[in-house]
Amino acid sequence: MTERGNLKIFLVGDVPRHDVTHAQKRAFERLGCEVIIMDPSQYYFIKLWNRVLNRFLATLVRFKKELGIRIYFGVKKLNEEIIKVAQETKPHFILIHKPVLIEPGTVENLKKLGTKVFTYFADDIQNPLSVSRRLYKALPLYDAHFTNKSHQIEDLKKMGGRKVFFVSASPDLDFYYPEKISEEEKKKLGADLVFIGNCYEKYRAEFLERVCRYGYNIKIYGSLWDRLSSCRCLRKSGSLMLRPAEGDDYRRVMNSSKIAIALLSKMNRDQHTRRTFEIPACGTFMLHERTPEAVSFFKEGEEAEFFSSFDELIKKIDYYLKHEKERGKIAVAGLKKARSYKYSYLANAQKMLNVYKTLTK
Repeated sequence: MTERGNLKIFLVGDVPRHDVTHAQKRAFERLGCEVIIMDPSQYYFIKLWNRVLNRFLATLVRFKKELGIRIYFGVKKLNEEIIKVAQETKPHFILIHKPVLIEPGTVENLKKLGTKVFTYFADDIQNPLSVSRRLYKALPLYDAHFTNKSHQIEDLKKMGGRKVFFVSASPDLDFYYPEKISEEEKKKLGADLVFIGNCYEKYRAEFLERVCRYGYNIKIYGSLWDRLSSCRCLRKSGSLMLRPAEGDDYRRVMNSSKIAIALLSKMNRDQHTRRTFEIPACGTFMLHERTPEAVSFFKEGEEAEFFSSFDELIKKIDYYLKHEKERGKIAVAGLKKARSYKYSYLANAQKMLNVYKTLTK
């Protein structure tokens, strides 16, 4: 690792201890940096009337896309607090996660302090549910953008992004690792098949309902599944856990299950997500939607398995449930790959520091 002296970094992002912000903080600290964190939710939350307005605007997307961009009111305090903290701490650079609430004037004022201002995007810049007008206006003002979606590098550049860099999603190895689970707990938490994720897309519900109808032992963890009325098999079989599984709970569920299904978000045009690395980092066999990006990370049939259709998924579920040794061998190889430096938060932090160094030469 290269020495960076006592660089000071200001992170603006969600702060659950199992989320990206804390993992980035630990990575920067391992590289000798001082890190300050701010949680935007302490200064702003979306009020009911704002949610109602945005729901109305979302219905206009198919008719006039620009009207579907979400609108947020009442963010003045958050923007003022970010400037205040930057004035007091004088960071070398600021890394803002999903900056939909950041005013263009705030970015300009931060840069006047002599600090570089970066963004980190884990959502799709073209998804009307993940953006705002102020985000689009501010995009050209940032010094650099980092995204874990390779397909939106060109999108960000077309929208005025000055410098755009790809960083893969990463597993937080403080939370995701193999753990010995008692047989009693395995029965309680795990299943032959498991999926962890929220039901915010109809596609997920329909896909997993079809899996359930084949009679597999499956458990699904996440929010919003209780809103389903159509997925009769999932409800009747008790497959819906109707609660999230995060951090330590996520790890225990994974270590209690034989096969973890990795579905991607269609609305975000995902090629891979954090689960792409978190599942194998737990030492669990991963059956992932096939994308060029995901297959470039894990060797198919050696470090993970992939599917492009429902029929292929079923065929591979049947095969690997019957071939435990082969399943275990792939899971071990996947674990080794997921824990490699190349896909770590440390590697991504180093890349961000290298970009900062280049910009300040």
